[in-house]
Amino acid sequence: MRDCCQIFSDIFAHRDNYLSRIHVKVKLLFTLASVILIISSQGVFLPVAMSIFTLAILSTISIPLRLLSLRMLAPLWIAAVLMVIQLFSFGEQRMFELQVFSWHLAAYREGLERGTLLASKVLGAGSMLIFLSMTTPANHI
Repeated sequence: MRDCCQIFSDIFAHRDNYLSRIHVKVKLLFTLASVILIISSQGVFLPVAMSIFTLAILSTISIPLRLLSLRMLAPLWIAAVLMVIQLFSFGEQRMFELQVFSWHLAAYREGLERGTLLASKVLGAGSMLIFLSMTTPANHI
């Protein structure tokens, strides 16, 4: 099957492996608890660690890295947009300034920190949902 079709398919969830044999309720509870922990975290360590953990676990069941990367593109774009918005719209301590025609855009250190935190939360929660969708058939959820 081509990559474009596999992005939206749950073909890997129907394969027999140690993750697909875990009961659906356990995976749902794990995913929900992880997303709540990620969203409520005050630092970037937990969301980044959970994202790396889930992507590493998914790679152990022979899901191609290219497919994992393609599935992570949507959360990655959302995280990038959030980071840019926060960088240029929040804070007081300027890092640098851009001038585009008559507009002056200033990047702020506090915006970078806040944007990094938000981006890590989006990537962490997104990777947890990708974990659930790639290990559980849609009709079982």
